[in-house]
Amino acid sequence: MFALPSLGALIGVLLAWGLAQLPLASAPALWLLLGVGLYIAASRGTEPLWRGVLIGLNTGLNAAIVLRWLGPLPLPLIAVNLLAASHLTRRLRFRQVLGWAGWLLPLSWPATALGLGAFVLNLLAFPLVRRVVLDRATGTVVLLGGWLWWPGFSGGFNLGQFAFVTPNALGLIAHETGHTLNNAAFGSLFHFIGAADELLVPLLIPARGWADAYAERLAESHQPHTGQAPTVRLWG
Repeated sequence: MFALPSLGALIGVLLAWGLAQLPLASAPALWLLLGVGLYIAASRGTEPLWRGVLIGLNTGLNAAIVLRWLGPLPLPLIAVNLLAASHLTRRLRFRQVLGWAGWLLPLSWPATALGLGAFVLNLLAFPLVRRVVLDRATGTVVLLGGWLWWPGFSGGFNLGQFAFVTPNALGLIAHETGHTLNNAAFGSLFHFIGAADELLVPLLIPARGWADAYAERLAESHQPHTGQAPTVRLWG
């Protein structure tokens, strides 16, 4: 009997196959609607099943892209993406492989491209950059300091394989690299929907905090001994 995330991943791969058959003019809009709908379902419904569907959809679309370019050569990379719907996400070594795979998975690139842009902009004011480190556990470039913050802000943000943290919030690095794992497993569309869920939904529903966003609860599971609840236990 399939575990719910694995069953969901199979459904997601089939959905991706269907999307790949559609005309290029209509597929992106349907993908966006599907992504939003599945995100909402995962945040409110049977989370393990819908989480698996989201991962399977991302895996299937990544496969459709890279197999067309490179043939069967990248199949191990696709397998890593699909295995994010399994219990292996609890293991440090698998998370390390998945995090580094994010550099190579096409649907992870849009968020990473924005991250690279933010990284370069921060380097233009290099004296404000305290340190740049590579988190080997997830393949994330972490920039401490910089200037892309509003006055008085303490915290961080993630854009794909790049994370940005203020010098007084170093404890957030594990959380931000959790978003790197999210981006690798679910893709950039999920990353952007999660950002809207975190930043825009609380403006419309004041009683709902930013930490209640589904993508935030996933990323927070990468933070050891978190006091934020409820998290979705995926990355630890």
